[in-house]
Amino acid sequence: MEAIKATTYDNYKDSGIEWLGDIPEHWEVIRLKNVIRLGITDGPHETPEFIENGIPFLSVDSIQNGELIFEKCRFISEEDHLKYKKKCYVEKNDILMGKAASIGKIAQSKVDFEYSIWSPLALIKPSKEKIISTYLEFYLKSSYSQYQIEILSTSNTQKNISMGDIPKIQISLPPLPEQTAIAQFLDDKTTKIDQAIAIKQQQIALLKERKQILIQKAVTRGLNDKVALKDSGVEWIGEIPEHWKISKLKYFTKQIVDGAHFTPSYVEKGIPFLRVTDISNEYAEDIDWDNTKFIPLKEHLELIKRANPEKGDVLLSKNGTIGVTKLIDWDIEFSFFVSLCLIKFTELLDPNYFCHLFDSPLVDKQITFGSSRTSVTNLHLEKIKELLVIIPPIEEQMSISRKIIELNSRYNQLILNQRNQVAKLQEYKSSLINSVVTGKVKVC
Repeated sequence: MEAIKATTYDNYKDSGIEWLGDIPEHWEVIRLKNVIRLGITDGPHETPEFIENGIPFLSVDSIQNGELIFEKCRFISEEDHLKYKKKCYVEKNDILMGKAASIGKIAQSKVDFEYSIWSPLALIKPSKEKIISTYLEFYLKSSYSQYQIEILSTSNTQKNISMGDIPKIQISLPPLPEQTAIAQFLDDKTTKIDQAIAIKQQQIALLKERKQILIQKAVTRGLNDKVALKDSGVEWIGEIPEHWKISKLKYFTKQIVDGAHFTPSYVEKGIPFLRVTDISNEYAEDIDWDNTKFIPLKEHLELIKRANPEKGDVLLSKNGTIGVTKLIDWDIEFSFFVSLCLIKFTELLDPNYFCHLFDSPLVDKQITFGSSRTSVTNLHLEKIKELLVIIPPIEEQMSISRKIIELNSRYNQLILNQRNQVAKLQEYKSSLINSVVTGKVKVC
């Protein structure tokens, strides 16, 4: 993407705010409360009755990538909407801010139809005589505003910024004509950056899809395209090589057991204690041992009497994020929580092959009952034992595993390259907004 040629203003002055620095001489610094036409309000602090179709009802999760998303939103009755809009009536060009949990998420209302918002969102109504809505939107998205929101927030069980603190946010404010030019410039440039990001993300999705197709082909047909096939006898599996077989997982394992059914005593130093989050990073080959939980040796020795993980075993996530596998290829001693289960295999099932098989759509069909894997939150041990697995001869399993490891390495690197490009575009977008809304760069 073509970089913007940096032009600065002729004269600057000290803004009087350390984190803001100098601003153009003709700009001013003003608090948010002085550029709005009505007091900041929020949505109802109650849970309405949701219905299948009605008036859209948005919360902070409806702000995605800086825009309001109505897809998959909740709906409320006309009666409830009329009641809520008396306090909080959203109009086109108003600004919405996340004030609870996902604090600082910002979006401008750009639709003509009516909807209501919930209490995690604050409603900001810019005064047209003082500030352009799109300029305010970009400023509130800048790191200068986000820094203030972070400082003003409080944290108990989750982060919040109070209704009394939002109006205190300080804004660098150019004259209205300049605001309009800045808003138009940023709207144009950020739209192009977002389009470039969308293309990269589409490329990532295609790479993931292609990788998945190749892996599925390897674990259902093997590596020989000319091999004779037979009906597997399972409709959703289809044909498999005639010398392969289908069996339940329990017949190829020595043990399937979950981890500790209680929260142990965590200590600063001790034996690592793994949870789902420790094995869930798709692109991290190794466990981040410095950031795991730790438990006393005494508790570890008790836990391994029931579930003793060893090199060559596999960990499988069964609660929360389900279906993540991790081959134990290290010698470090550890224990694990009930959200993980430990699988010990017979000599007829290769652990690497099992991990690749489990990551395929073939297993999804069994554990999700037609839902997405992310919508299922518990995978019971008995269900795991009864899973159907495709079993090639052990030598062939190892060859397939080696091929899939090669595929994963190649495709993961391509995906990582695209992710890095997305990160650079996002960083450029953020830097551009910061520079322009504070006058570090002149665009008009």
